[in-house]
Amino acid sequence: MKNMTTNAIIGTIFGDIVGSVFEVNNTKNYNFKMCGWDTHYTDDTVLTIATADWLAHGGSVESYYDTYGHKYPCGYGKGFIKWLNAIGSARSECHSEGNGSAMRVSPIGCYAQTIEDVLGLAETSAYYTHNTKDGIEGAKFVASAIFWIRKGCSKEQVKENLAAITSYNIDLKYDEIKDDYGWKYGATCKGTVPYAFIAFYESNSFEDAIRRAVSLGGDSDTIAAICGGMAAAYYGIPQKYVDFVCEKLPKEFLDVINQFDGKALSYVKKDK
Repeated sequence: MKNMTTNAIIGTIFGDIVGSVFEVNNTKNYNFKMCGWDTHYTDDTVLTIATADWLAHGGSVESYYDTYGHKYPCGYGKGFIKWLNAIGSARSECHSEGNGSAMRVSPIGCYAQTIEDVLGLAETSAYYTHNTKDGIEGAKFVASAIFWIRKGCSKEQVKENLAAITSYNIDLKYDEIKDDYGWKYGATCKGTVPYAFIAFYESNSFEDAIRRAVSLGGDSDTIAAICGGMAAAYYGIPQKYVDFVCEKLPKEFLDVINQFDGKALSYVKKDK
């Protein structure tokens, strides 16, 4: 799992795991303990794996979110739980306002070969569970950022490209928001995604990005997951953190990542 096509996925999962213990008990301490024994993967990881599985094997993304959601119950938001428990056509009335659509799309940024593909796949991934303006915008933002990073864009180019497709304010400065940011910003895409991007944008390494994201507070695991996907795509991810992730995940998740890697590589070669 050293190929760059999976960097963003591993980075997303690492951010989720590291941030897991700070979601309830937020920290503002940049020098927090990074890889504690009590850290664990959450719904961010489960649904990221579900997205990778969908891209690797095809079919309806709805069925993957349904299957993984029932098999791995772990900290889902109220909106997603309502969707998960709804039957038949009742699901069409259940659309979460949360940031779940954005936290799970790093595989799309790794897989798609055009920005049109990115935007289309991101919207499809959000449609069944987060079919709201903010839910779709958040998914498109994160997947697009990773796509442009993967294509070799500088941070400045990524920011410029994102500014053209988003209503989020990404001109804020990290030092201006770090003390004030917290749960009062909510767990929506608009209250999470731009701040995760800012943590990445002003970072100087993968670890620095994760520390900035977690120490913002608020929905720590999701902010770090979103930031971690971008940061890993940009900087790469140190092997010790890859090993840490592998130790925390069930074999099924690792198998999906490897299967996705093979599929993504095949897709990239075919399109060249």
